[in-house]
Amino acid sequence: MKTKFHHLILLAIFIFAGSLSSRAGTLIISNLTATNEAAYGLANSSGILIAGDVSNNLRAGYFNISDAEVLNLWNAGDLSALNSSFVQFGGLMGMEDFDAGYNGLFQNAAGAFADPFGGKNIYLYASNGSDFTNASAEYLIYKFSATFTADPFNGEQLLGTSAGSLLVGGYNNYSFDYSLGGGALPAFNTVAAVPEPTTWMLLVLGVTFVLWRKRQRA
Repeated sequence: MKTKFHHLILLAIFIFAGSLSSRAGTLIISNLTATNEAAYGLANSSGILIAGDVSNNLRAGYFNISDAEVLNLWNAGDLSALNSSFVQFGGLMGMEDFDAGYNGLFQNAAGAFADPFGGKNIYLYASNGSDFTNASAEYLIYKFSATFTADPFNGEQLLGTSAGSLLVGGYNNYSFDYSLGGGALPAFNTVAAVPEPTTWMLLVLGVTFVLWRKRQRA
């Protein structure tokens, strides 16, 4: 009886482990083609390719709010709400995950349990830094037309080849980088968020105070 009970426990463990593995998935997200040629770079708003050693500046996943709400939060400069609305697939990724670490290029493989990702659109949420609530940093939100498929999920998405209806950021503002094919690399650009109204108010009050102090001293 005891042996049979042990067998039942082992069987339950195997079933549970199997259910976990069936829900796991891997997403390869990059801006390199299958032949490791640059498709589009990732640059800042000035067109300078983001350094190859920048870490934790890339996220894959989906937003649990509509695209219209994403844009509203972006236009309001509410980075905290955007950050909390993003459901991340796997861990943070970075430019350095591409083996050679060239500027502007990335090739990452994020792994996570596929639930609750199945059927959701895939988004790339990128920055030129590692803090996604930093108002002085710049950001890119790119929506692929592809979705997370049913479990188990395995897929590959290439920046610039499968665009959906949402792009927060710029395109085609780039500088020359002769290490990538001897010329300019077309690029997607991160952009700065508009400060929240309270931030604008503080800035205005600060400038007003400085001008008032200067008049007092004159």
